[in-house]
Amino acid sequence: MTSPAHEPPDEAEAAGGPPDEAGGLVVERPTDLMRVEGELEALAVELRQLAPDSDSDVRRRLSRIVPRIASELADATGQPMRRELHTLFGWLEEEGLTADELRVGVAGLLGWVEGVISGLRFAVAMSMPPLSADMMGDGGPA
Repeated sequence: MTSPAHEPPDEAEAAGGPPDEAGGLVVERPTDLMRVEGELEALAVELRQLAPDSDSDVRRRLSRIVPRIASELADATGQPMRRELHTLFGWLEEEGLTADELRVGVAGLLGWVEGVISGLRFAVAMSMPPLSADMMGDGGPA
């Protein structure tokens, strides 16, 4: 989210792109998305242990990590989701975030990623053909 490539495009640019798939759920690199989910989970644990009155240098370092993670999320997703990320979490790029603001931002990002991954799982499940009675087993003797 920190580079111009992650800024939301203007309306003309948005209209000229490929059609949205699965209602805008476009993930270009799902393995990166899952890796970033793990990073967010670890960061959330660290932030829970961070005291509200903690050293400002610690908060400053953590506040540089959060936008980097958001940028990695944007890189893993398609343009519609990049716009959503920027709209929801662009405020994480601000300087001087408090420990509580960092916690809220990381929790929000983690929830967003988990929602995207759940959507991917659902899309995969819906694209699979239904199981036949033979495949599920009918519970009787063979």
